[in-house]
Amino acid sequence: MTRAHSGLVGGWLLATAFMSSMWLACYLEPEESIDAKVDSGSTADGASEDGHANTSSDATADADADADADADADAGADADADAASLCGNGTQDPDEECDLGSASNNGAYGGCNADCTRAAYCGDGVVNGPASTEDCDNGAANDDLDACSSECKQTKLLLWLDATDPNGDSSSLANDTQASAWVDKAAGRSVVQATTSQQPTYKTVGIGTKPAFWFDGSDDLFDVDLDINGSVRPNLTIVVVLQNAAGNTSNYAGVWGHDNGDWDRFLTSGGSSGSHGISNGTGFTSVTGIDAEGEPLVVTTVLQGATSNASKVYVNGTLGATFTGSISEGTSRFSIGNVNGPNGALATHAFDGYIAEVRVYDEAMDDAARESLETRLKTKYDVP
Repeated sequence: MTRAHSGLVGGWLLATAFMSSMWLACYLEPEESIDAKVDSGSTADGASEDGHANTSSDATADADADADADADADAGADADADAASLCGNGTQDPDEECDLGSASNNGAYGGCNADCTRAAYCGDGVVNGPASTEDCDNGAANDDLDACSSECKQTKLLLWLDATDPNGDSSSLANDTQASAWVDKAAGRSVVQATTSQQPTYKTVGIGTKPAFWFDGSDDLFDVDLDINGSVRPNLTIVVVLQNAAGNTSNYAGVWGHDNGDWDRFLTSGGSSGSHGISNGTGFTSVTGIDAEGEPLVVTTVLQGATSNASKVYVNGTLGATFTGSISEGTSRFSIGNVNGPNGALATHAFDGYIAEVRVYDEAMDDAARESLETRLKTKYDVP
């Protein structure tokens, strides 16, 4: 009885232990499953519309995308608003030519148009503005030493002949062309030679690498409709870029003049000894350096009426002569390439060589302006 009782007790204990282990297993599995499910994000808290889990990085990306979209929309709206307000704000912003403010952008001369482009102004290449505002306008070429000043006023330039622009319209002549005319870029004066045998020859390479007209030392010259009489224009500045040919045998190789035999105004650059210089009204004043052969020269003659020793000649910027100028009456027209006026030109007074540029100013140019012009021409024609 005791043994049987012991067996029953042992069986009961084993059954109890088995049931306990089964209960623990059943209890723990669902909790672990729930934890795993929560961790996987598959519950309602982490579920996406497609049923897949949204990770924390996905949520951040979505937030960033939304923020970027909002920022882009705001920036675009701001840019549109700014662009609409730029013209008329009184500040010249990018892509605006000018802006004086909406009230002042009224198209007045020298100001701004309503769309912030420039209204008519000095330098636009068109003669415009209120009465007497502009005498001329050569656009970017406006220059105080040329025909039209930086303020769109006619300068003192009476004559401007430039072999780099012989037609005055940026076109050229063919090499070895005998020219019947040379266009005046200052005032449109007549500068002509109707007689073929007396026409200077255009050379595309004359002085340095630049074009120039070749004068044969016999009878070539241009007839210029310009009166340089001292009684008419006592103060003048005449500038010539030239190059003497070698061995000129002319008595007076006349660069320019209007002489009628009374020692009127003229300049010579070569010929026999003592015959290169400037007339002084009663005789002849030698000019140092003007007879150099085969070299480019910028020769500036500053005439100051008959004032004693006030007139001067400069060769490449160096003073070559001081003299008393002549105001006696010569011819009423001006020759380039001869001492005498066109109607009385003499073969013995003809220039032999190249002439590339001629400028005549209706004033005795001051030193600062003269030096500025000489520097410009020396650079242009490669003068040492």
